[in-house]
Amino acid sequence: MFCVHLILPGLLFLLCSGAQSVSPGHLSSPDTGTIQTLNRTAAKLLQTDPDSSFYYASLANKHAEKTEYPSGGAEALLHLSNYYNIRGNYSQAMSHALDALHIFDSLHLPAAMADVYAQIAYIYKTMAGQNRTPAYLNSGIAMSRQAYEKYSLAADTAGMANSLNITGILYRDKYYAESVAAYFDTAFYCYRQAMQMITSSGAGEQYLGKLYNNTSQYYSEYKKEYHQGIDWLMKALEFNHQRNNRTSLLYNYGNISFCYRQLKDYTQARAYAERMLKGAEEMGQPLRRHDALYELYQTFKEEGQYAEALEYYILADRITDSLSNADKTREVAEIRGKFETEKKESEIKRLHTEKGIIQQRNIFLSAGLGLFFLLSIALVVLYKRTQRQKQEIADQSLRLTVMMKELHHRVKNNLQVVSSLLSLQSYKATDENAVSAFRETQQRVQAMSLIHQRLYHTGDLMAVDMKEYITDLAESLLASFGFEEDGFGLEINVDKEKLDVEKALPIGLIINEIVTNAMKYAYSGLLRPELLISMTENQQHIILQIKDNGQGMDLTAWQQNKGFGRQLIRALCRQLNASEQILVDGGTGYTLSIPTSRAA
Repeated sequence: MFCVHLILPGLLFLLCSGAQSVSPGHLSSPDTGTIQTLNRTAAKLLQTDPDSSFYYASLANKHAEKTEYPSGGAEALLHLSNYYNIRGNYSQAMSHALDALHIFDSLHLPAAMADVYAQIAYIYKTMAGQNRTPAYLNSGIAMSRQAYEKYSLAADTAGMANSLNITGILYRDKYYAESVAAYFDTAFYCYRQAMQMITSSGAGEQYLGKLYNNTSQYYSEYKKEYHQGIDWLMKALEFNHQRNNRTSLLYNYGNISFCYRQLKDYTQARAYAERMLKGAEEMGQPLRRHDALYELYQTFKEEGQYAEALEYYILADRITDSLSNADKTREVAEIRGKFETEKKESEIKRLHTEKGIIQQRNIFLSAGLGLFFLLSIALVVLYKRTQRQKQEIADQSLRLTVMMKELHHRVKNNLQVVSSLLSLQSYKATDENAVSAFRETQQRVQAMSLIHQRLYHTGDLMAVDMKEYITDLAESLLASFGFEEDGFGLEINVDKEKLDVEKALPIGLIINEIVTNAMKYAYSGLLRPELLISMTENQQHIILQIKDNGQGMDLTAWQQNKGFGRQLIRALCRQLNASEQILVDGGTGYTLSIPTSRAA
């Protein structure tokens, strides 16, 4: 097998070299034309055979160094960056892209620099991954815009279309990260502009498959027009099949599976997700493998096959952890920081050289002018130090934010796994009391999970938006007990919107217990059940009120109740140093008074 692996790239190179009868094994003195052929071969194979693309790009880079052909070496580095990005090795992808950018910049090749900016933008997109980290998406958008400006100066229509496509992808991810509808509209505008450029000029047709695929997401994910989304995907599928674009086909399979799942055609959804999984495993693409596993998880979950769904969820989550861990994030940030530092130092050296020439030409200037130059040097050094300190602070802040989000993400996922296990176990229980206990425990876990989900999806990692959290929690409990929103009078009044996690979590659990108790016992025989949840704040206390319009509880029985739910409320009240009061009048009203600052 080893011999065959070495022979096949050599034969493929001969086929791709055209009239040049040169094989990789006989490149002791390669010329620039041969290196260009190696780079073209690497580019062609990136979609169909990434490992062979890596082989030819490495060979081109090696021989470019021997022949002192820097632009050929930089082009090879860009192909290697593409390869590492596909494999999920973001630090190597970023390092090779920045090395290529440095070479093209020194050679004053703006069109080639545009290619690198587009590549860096896409690295940031893949780094953002399923978490869709806003910091990476914003950096990617800045890079794609720089690429568009460079392509515009070079009148490169194909490059402009490609950079618009990448910009659209990044805005689509920002829509999911920040829930701003305008971002998806911006993404669709970018796709449409790119297709119009290609149609009118005839340049950049190789990007049409990606644009068809991305346009389908606008209709299926944003407009919920799944049949129209499938129409665009079939165009993309035909385009990529004709060109054997295996990487692009993986995206098509995943999106088709999503559309069929939304249409409840689970047979087709599984079939396309399995195609995606098989192709991703064959090509060694971890991100696409994650997407395929997650799509299978969603399909089995919606079909009610929870054991299979849990299996695929765990496999997908392992890949997420491997691709988005803090070590990789820190490594990429350090590489980018080193590049920026080297660039600044190179610029300072250039300034020093130019200043020396000026000093030689103006040797007879007055001492005052000389003092001016000395002060200028001091200012440059001070500026460099200030910028470095600012960059270090920014890097530390980014690392801390990523690590905190990773923490909340892991806690949320672990709680969801526990919830899924409880749900599966409840299906096996036959005793009604056991089933009820499983369901109540699952609701408590869900109440805690909602906290970490809120923290993960917002910029504030230590405070919870209580109005949104209480609303989600109450609506989840209504659905769990089978109440319809139209037939239930739910009123939520919250003027203390932000609350730290230390108070938000026990308050959420108390609300869960009291509302669960009301759902079980208060509304028997009522035509329209009603529930009021309010949270206000005065100078010293946070006042939580929960009131139903049910038949009213037996206060004596409640005080003597030794059940788990009652014990949990008492424990949480002690934790909050809170006082509780119950009033039975046209229903049951529960009032909790929580000090804004606990006594030492």
